[in-house]
Amino acid sequence: MSKREIYRILDAAANRGREALRVVEDAIRFLDDNEELARKLKETRHRFAAAADKLDRGERMSARDTVGDVGTELETPDEYERATLTDVLTANFARLQESARSLEEFSKIVEPQLAKEWERVRYESYTLEKIAYEEAAKLERDEEPVEDAPSEEASIKDESAEEEPIKEEPAKEAAPEQKTTTPENPAPELENDAREQVAQAVPFARADELSPRELRKSKLRRSNLCFYVDRPFADADAETLFNSKIGVFQLCYYPDDASSSPESILFLEQIRAAYADETNALRRPLLLTRDFTVWAEDFDGGVLTSENWREARLELGDDRLLGAAVSTLDEALSAFQAGEEGILDFIEAGPVFCADGSVAPTGLGLLRAILEAVNEKPPIPVFAFGGIAEGNVDDVCYAGIERVCVDASVMNEQDRRLGRIRFASMF
Repeated sequence: MSKREIYRILDAAANRGREALRVVEDAIRFLDDNEELARKLKETRHRFAAAADKLDRGERMSARDTVGDVGTELETPDEYERATLTDVLTANFARLQESARSLEEFSKIVEPQLAKEWERVRYESYTLEKIAYEEAAKLERDEEPVEDAPSEEASIKDESAEEEPIKEEPAKEAAPEQKTTTPENPAPELENDAREQVAQAVPFARADELSPRELRKSKLRRSNLCFYVDRPFADADAETLFNSKIGVFQLCYYPDDASSSPESILFLEQIRAAYADETNALRRPLLLTRDFTVWAEDFDGGVLTSENWREARLELGDDRLLGAAVSTLDEALSAFQAGEEGILDFIEAGPVFCADGSVAPTGLGLLRAILEAVNEKPPIPVFAFGGIAEGNVDDVCYAGIERVCVDASVMNEQDRRLGRIRFASMF
């Protein structure tokens, strides 16, 4: 067996395991809302990615042959059968464990120092699978509807009715008739809780008691993709963007007067139309500006490329979000301190792969240095920006950053709709 063949196996196994870990982490994070378990899964995914980074990337890319892989054509019927959350978890934990075992065995031939790391990941996955399965099974039991099952109180009353003679009660003491809740006869409490019901159904929404800024921060924490609106969009293209899993839009026109920018006005009209009613308003992604001028209530905040954070917070007020674009480790650490003080809510680090006109590309080193400085636990969310596209976004994720900013260049010019959906689906 040649070295190239070994690396082809290692590359395929690493990709398979990373995908499986992302699936189970998303399931726990978004479906079960188990923060502690999601954190443990994330730590395991970072450990997996760190081990994969130690494999020679040049050898992996050289050996990769997706088109010639006969396994891509092999399918079994149960691959497309997932009825419950536990089905999804079971299938993907199995993929993870099989992947880790394959990595462990074949790395012994070319990268023997990595075998122990894959073994650790595999044993961790067994423990995490048990916890995740129990959580998912409990969640599914709680959601099972109970039909035609009399309550304990009702059963006791029925037994009493058999033993004692029925007494006529005065009409004024009769229990009020229970009315069935229908669309024509809605229960008042359901009307009052309409927003909370939407909050439960919509991942981005939260309960009414949150302040405007906390609600926006909640949306931000759940968002992995920020889309730079750096050009006008046709209505059909804008609708496709709104239907994608994009959590944040950022206007980057740099107009002297934003209110006079026809491109900005067009996008605002499009987003207003898309989220006009109350239900859609709760689903609305965040809308930010870069080096902002606060001129419309639609904006949820802005991003600064300077360090005038405190002055900007005073100008912006307490309800909206404020982010900082940073290009050095010192700037990032200062921004984290401002985050601890409640001034900043997030940072954008870069430009990673291309220059932005004033700053040279930082490369992945800045991202790794930021995470290392804070022990991989930034106090506020970190987005990577600058030249990020479908071909290099995996490198950003391997570096440990899970939120990215992209512009329209990520879209396939031949099929813009497909390009956007494909990239958004990666998050």
